[in-house]
Amino acid sequence: MNRNTILIGGLMLSGLANAAVTQRDASPVGPVSVAETPQFVLLSFDDNNSSAGLDFVTQLLATRTNPAGNDIFAGQPLTATFFNTCGPSRTNATVISQWQELAKQGHEIANHTETHPYDIVNGNATQHWMTEAEWLDELTTCQTFLNQLYKDAGVDNQVVGFRTPHLQYSDYTFKAMVANGIRYDSSVPAGVYWPEDGTNNVWPHTLHAGSPSQNKAAQDGWKSPISNYDTLWEVPMHTLIVPADDIIGQYGINYSLRDKIAQRISYFDKTVGKADNMDFNMYFTTAWSAASLNADEVLAIYKYNLDLHLEGNRSPLAIGLHSAYYGLENGQENPYTPESTVASRQKTLEAFVDYALTKHNVRFVTHQQLLQWMDADIGTTPPVDPPVDPEPPVDPPVDPEPPVDPEPPVDPEPPVDPKPPVDACTVAPWDTTKIYVGGDQASLDNKLWQAKWWTTATTPTTTEWGPWKLVGDCV
Repeated sequence: MNRNTILIGGLMLSGLANAAVTQRDASPVGPVSVAETPQFVLLSFDDNNSSAGLDFVTQLLATRTNPAGNDIFAGQPLTATFFNTCGPSRTNATVISQWQELAKQGHEIANHTETHPYDIVNGNATQHWMTEAEWLDELTTCQTFLNQLYKDAGVDNQVVGFRTPHLQYSDYTFKAMVANGIRYDSSVPAGVYWPEDGTNNVWPHTLHAGSPSQNKAAQDGWKSPISNYDTLWEVPMHTLIVPADDIIGQYGINYSLRDKIAQRISYFDKTVGKADNMDFNMYFTTAWSAASLNADEVLAIYKYNLDLHLEGNRSPLAIGLHSAYYGLENGQENPYTPESTVASRQKTLEAFVDYALTKHNVRFVTHQQLLQWMDADIGTTPPVDPPVDPEPPVDPPVDPEPPVDPEPPVDPEPPVDPKPPVDACTVAPWDTTKIYVGGDQASLDNKLWQAKWWTTATTPTTTEWGPWKLVGDCV
């Protein structure tokens, strides 16, 4: 799984909680089938210091509802997550009022630091200038302000989410999250390496063993390593796949979008087609090492990635945005987005949302709502015919600990191989099209495997984040 990545301008440009929670790996969870699993869409907006942009986004979300169904999100107004930079708006009464109104409408307010620092040295994302105390101050100052904002708005909630500015961080950043009671991060690389391809991307997971792309990125030397955090979740914002030439026409583009990006960003891999998620990287000028795409091209990418997620394991589709790009600043266009305008970007965002809402199982939710669904295993979309006696949700099975004999055995048994040979595999071979739930077994490569939880189209392996465990070799 090779991937060359360059970090420029503080953003990853790829061609490529203190709440007590159970550790979760990076695969789908819950007892529902793939057909019943909601396709969650997570719109997140960074900074949020532009009144005009916030007005547009608020109106867009308030005038649309999720498709009908029996789950708790069905028919409800769309919700999104707002990662706010506190410092620039502390004395801006208009913006603060907008933040409070967002909270009242059920949107999530999250932490994006006080001053939006850029914590790398000389463009090297593995070298940092901020101390542990400085990171703690950045998060704590903003966290205190935002928690008070929730209180002043009369909303019974606390800030539980964080995204680091420029997607740059050190381990000090994560220590500061834990110290502030943050429940989840949404900053580390995700979906950068194969085999993740939009149909099999990892689900949110605790950082008890790091995160797949982050671990590989640290190993490859383009991200700083981070410690393991048992109770801190990662809500991945995956790289997006640019439609290949043979299918791009289905999304309204009659030329090679991969060729266009490759001509502008030398390290973009046309074969792989992975591009960065943030709207900055799509719309901004090539002088800032972004792709400078037009709005129709961005819409094609958004639609295609939603379709990939729907066809696959229904991993949540998270899209990174900046509300400021969707409103005029002092009546002026942004001079650094030469192939798009505020109006065209607004049209693209509206068109994507409306396209997504044509899919009956799509649910626009906040990051916090998604984790609550994963905790409780709730929120499934109904089948065509209402179930007669729906089974209650169950947690993924946990291997029970063996009882401990307080007295040492008189005649101890010889040690048992934890992966002993098993009788000739009589269970059906693993089927890439079948849905497996916790406890289901399948045979593959002369080995017997057992699913830890819900999974489909994930080849049985012993990877740290995988949904399978090896029972033993067949004999």
